[in-house]
Amino acid sequence: IYKDVSRATSGAMLNPNATTLHWTGVLNKKYTGGNLTVRFWDDYHDASGPYTSSITNVNVTIYKIAQPHVFATFSPGTVTSNTPGVSTALSTAGVTGDYLFFEVTANFVGTGNVAWSNTMNVEISNGASVIYKDVSRATSGAMPNPNATTLYWTGVLNREYVGGGNLTVRFWDDYHDASGPYTSSITNVIVRISEATATPVCPTITFTSTSTDACTGSNNGEIAITGVTGGTAPYMYSKNGGSVYQSGATFTGLAAAPYMMVVKDADGCLSGAISDTVHTLPLPSCSISGADYVCDNSPGNIYTAPDNMSAYAWSIGGDGSIPGLTNEQSVSVNAGNLAGNFTLYLTVTGANGCTSTCNKLSDILLATPPADITVSSNPVCFGVTIDLSIAAAATSTVSWSGSGIGNPSGNPSTTALPAATGPQGYSVTVTAGNGCSNTDAVEVSVITCNIDFSGKITWERDDVSGVKDATVNLTGSATGSEATDLFGEYSISTMVSSGSFTLKPVKNINKFNGVTAGDVTAIQQHVANITPITDPYILVCADVNKSNSVSGLDATLLNQALLGNPVANNLFNTSWRFVPLSWVLSNPPWGFPEQIVFTSITESQTDQDFVGMKIGDVTGDANPANLAPEQPLVLRLDDRSPEAGEIMEVQISAGQKDNLAAFQCALRFDPALLELIDIQPGNTLPLQADNFGIFKVAEGEIRVVWSQPAGIPIAEDAPLFLLRFKSLGAGFKLGEALLLDETELPALAYTDALEESEVEWVYLESTSAGQPANNTGMQLFQNRPNPFSGSTVIGFALPEACEAQLRVYDLSGRLLQEYAGWYPAGRNEVEVDMQGAVPQGVLFYELTSPYGVLTKKMVLTGQ
Repeated sequence: IYKDVSRATSGAMLNPNATTLHWTGVLNKKYTGGNLTVRFWDDYHDASGPYTSSITNVNVTIYKIAQPHVFATFSPGTVTSNTPGVSTALSTAGVTGDYLFFEVTANFVGTGNVAWSNTMNVEISNGASVIYKDVSRATSGAMPNPNATTLYWTGVLNREYVGGGNLTVRFWDDYHDASGPYTSSITNVIVRISEATATPVCPTITFTSTSTDACTGSNNGEIAITGVTGGTAPYMYSKNGGSVYQSGATFTGLAAAPYMMVVKDADGCLSGAISDTVHTLPLPSCSISGADYVCDNSPGNIYTAPDNMSAYAWSIGGDGSIPGLTNEQSVSVNAGNLAGNFTLYLTVTGANGCTSTCNKLSDILLATPPADITVSSNPVCFGVTIDLSIAAAATSTVSWSGSGIGNPSGNPSTTALPAATGPQGYSVTVTAGNGCSNTDAVEVSVITCNIDFSGKITWERDDVSGVKDATVNLTGSATGSEATDLFGEYSISTMVSSGSFTLKPVKNINKFNGVTAGDVTAIQQHVANITPITDPYILVCADVNKSNSVSGLDATLLNQALLGNPVANNLFNTSWRFVPLSWVLSNPPWGFPEQIVFTSITESQTDQDFVGMKIGDVTGDANPANLAPEQPLVLRLDDRSPEAGEIMEVQISAGQKDNLAAFQCALRFDPALLELIDIQPGNTLPLQADNFGIFKVAEGEIRVVWSQPAGIPIAEDAPLFLLRFKSLGAGFKLGEALLLDETELPALAYTDALEESEVEWVYLESTSAGQPANNTGMQLFQNRPNPFSGSTVIGFALPEACEAQLRVYDLSGRLLQEYAGWYPAGRNEVEVDMQGAVPQGVLFYELTSPYGVLTKKMVLTGQ
């Protein structure tokens, strides 16, 4: 139904170049269906043949032509070869529409010697534009002159003809050779053009349509067209039955609705419409479960989304943070500061791919309790108890954990005794009454340490003053000793880390420190049940012979020791006794421990304190209740200048004193000038021979110690005792050879209320003539008043005029006041102002001169 030779898009191309061939034309009869075949052949041949060619990518399209427009039949006449033909105008009257296809037929008769129909050309022009040009084809092949044949030209215009303008057609013969030109007769020309709306004969087009449903309230549905068969690519696609097409095969952003899907191929051929529906998918349920209010600065607040979702996405705003993953069903939130809030945002994706969002506001209203752990020491020695504490409220619930915790619920503290060395972890959880909780943890380094001992010894009388120069002895698994310092403190180190030990303090120096005739009177008063001693510590002080009782023997022993009796001094062989501070003395106190025993210990022992009790010191050094000064006991005698060999009677008389229960003093005479013959007690006091100590009379010492439970009044100039001396020379005064000596025994007097005063030695004539050979003659008197507040007067006596210094110290040895000057011989007084200088307590004052150094105590009360 069609046969023709090819035409190339770029002319004839020789082997081996490639080109695109095309054939266009009108079938010689209508095709109405049935078996349709196509074949290709090459009719060129010569002696070198045959030749081969490759034909590929064949595309055959047939169209159903609309009713053509036919121009009037005309005959152009003779055509001469190798000359342009004459254009014949075609009438365009009645031409409407767009035209693309054409057909030209004509009768051909060659009139020359050589004329070939296949060299006859036709050209159709639309004004100046040629819209078709081609060589003819004969219905029965090429016909040589002079045979007649029918020529035809069929094809597609190179652009649409839309009517109007000059439409012309011309013929010419481009054959020429030396014998030409040639002529041909062209008659009976018929020109037909057909509209461009002619439709091809369309194949069946099939495809598959697959829909994806849309979530409720969203335009996220899809329809995808796949598996297109039939027709010519490229294809166009429509979702609304062909009203609108797009080049992509997938339609997105669709709302839930039915859609009519159509495919159109490159030739405009359409598929059948397929109905496809985008259905509505339900949204997943989004909710957040968790606390509406949380604790400030609290970590780990858990919030949870619904189950069975395919995806979760969390975010947060406000005073909070998400430290972990944000794509799981639950999320952990760390809250910020008190009085803030945070909002959690959640997006969930269901199994159908749809998403929902929600949020939750949580207020930060509750205070988180503190849980910071304080450790008593770190590192710590193995075997030492650790103190762990926190600053938790009393209403909080506390839970401790760790090695050797003593009280797991201790609030605000607990103890721990680690079971092993090395790093040991301890943690605490504190839960307040509002339900908020907090935790903390520490690591304590437990190390192996040597055992050390330390503590303090204080005086029982004020429980403050330290007992100096006591020797603390350590025995047992290790040995050592340490003398206490001014504050009574000691420390003993060992080179062992475990063992059993005994600590025992001793002090036997200066046993007469604080011991006077007043203490003898106090013991006598206790024995006579006049003033019983009820303080168990003072009872120990009164037990001079350590018989676990207080009797008259203790008073006698102390009296004789003050007199210098060597036997009594040998029995009075303990200066201090000590009891552990932890031991509570009963009344009577006998059988108390005097040491501390440690059994199988592995840690250092601190605060191993003792209480010191001065044996014989029953009255104490001062009576804080006695705010007014007590009148002194004045001993008077006449001064004289004896002759060599003269026997002198020296009468010692007393000044007036309202109450005298005890007194003590030591006299010092020059044995090179005087020889003691006798001592005769007077009748003013019940003095006896055993009240005088002459154990060192060869050295010029005479001691006087008298006491009784009840005080008696002393009249002015009452004789106390008489001393008989033999003068061994001449040219000296008695005041130079016999003086009061306080270097070993303080000169003191007491009332029956144990009020203390000084003893003064006064010569009625001269008190200064030189310095005895074996005595300085310097005296330091007790201050008046004592105790005192603000200021006091300190008296002292010098054997001759000289420079002297008076200094005041506190218990630590710090110098507080100093007075220096040139003082005359005899008695002198200095007013000492301590207003605002130091806190109240015991002070020392010291007299320094070329004749030596003397020291006494005084008590400063509150300002």
